[in-house]
Amino acid sequence: MKHYKFTLLFFLLLFISCDVSTISDEKLNNLSNIKAQIYILDGTRNNIINDLKVYITDGDKQIINNQIKIILNEIPLNLKVQQELYYTKKSYYTLDDFPRSKSYYFEIILPDSTVYPLAFIKPQNINDSLVFNIPKTISINKDFTLNWKNINLPAELEVWKGAQNNLSGEHSGGKYSKTTIHKNINSKTGEYVLPKSYFKDSIGIARYLEIKLNHHELGLTNPKLLINSDIIYDFAIEKKVDIIE
Repeated sequence: MKHYKFTLLFFLLLFISCDVSTISDEKLNNLSNIKAQIYILDGTRNNIINDLKVYITDGDKQIINNQIKIILNEIPLNLKVQQELYYTKKSYYTLDDFPRSKSYYFEIILPDSTVYPLAFIKPQNINDSLVFNIPKTISINKDFTLNWKNINLPAELEVWKGAQNNLSGEHSGGKYSKTTIHKNINSKTGEYVLPKSYFKDSIGIARYLEIKLNHHELGLTNPKLLINSDIIYDFAIEKKVDIIE
């Protein structure tokens, strides 16, 4: 029994470590052994960005090392490690309620205390007169017109529905459904009409919509980093709309 428990523990530890890099501190002191992927999500919160994550890997497996520090606009980020399922981990650098800024400059401190520029982005200014008003409810028996004004370009409109099967009552749809609408927006002011046929067909009936307007930008990363390192800034407005009969 003791042998069985030891074997089980051994394999559990093996599984836990298989998604974490074993790269040495010596190699980590060379920026060319590191891949950085940075994601900034902005939205309609007053002066606070919605989400911030910095992922550090060796190009394959995530690097979890307390000696590596990430600094954003002179503010240190926190290393967060989450246990997922039974044997995997997810790690990233983040900070709750990070203030919105005109630009975002990231630095990395390696185990030998050397400091390097990591990434930089200066997003377009969000237009104060931006308009994307979505009602809380719409009628299933009428076409629905989406309107926007003074949005930043390029942008994408996404619309997906939560539907209910007419016979079984089971729910379907969602963001990755075949019925999800993806539309590139090429004008700062415009409209898009959702026909009432989108809400109801012979199979099911839509109970709600999720509507997302997203503006996407890419910034600069240190060229010494591993290939495919990137920094992404998204400005998104996302709302749920209930459909009533």
